[in-house]
Amino acid sequence: MATKAILPVYPAYEFNAHVPTVRYYEGVGQSFKQGQAVKLSGPGLMMHGTAGAKILGFAADDAAQTVSSEIGVWVAMPGVIFEGNIHHTATSAAGKIMHSDIGTLCALTNLSGITVVDKRVSGATSTTVVIVGFKDNVGDQFGRVYFTVKHGYSQFDNP
Repeated sequence: MATKAILPVYPAYEFNAHVPTVRYYEGVGQSFKQGQAVKLSGPGLMMHGTAGAKILGFAADDAAQTVSSEIGVWVAMPGVIFEGNIHHTATSAAGKIMHSDIGTLCALTNLSGITVVDKRVSGATSTTVVIVGFKDNVGDQFGRVYFTVKHGYSQFDNP
């Protein structure tokens, strides 16, 4: 059992062997980093910040902080598996990988500019992702987990 460094979210794999990366125009005043959850809104690509809201995917590039710059996005489509750190914003001791985490619905939270899978927010409401596997070991603090975006929570889903 080790304490792991918190790293950006990356695509792990996709069942069809191709993780879609699409370029979108950056919105006004954005400062997201590679691996942060993003969404499309009226003015363009923006950092995702609302628990339970739909996401487009995860930034493949840092924001250029220039309006209309093209930014790559790893799109959250069915079958795409991402990896990210598990966390618990209320009790860091609870931010460990546990066997019971498989199938857990969680929120995405931004922690110092990095998107993490937040076990504090679970259940059917206010959650965006479901944990489907572990990259790191059970018991690892802030370990890396594999997750998918829940059906109906990608901006490409038609629930």
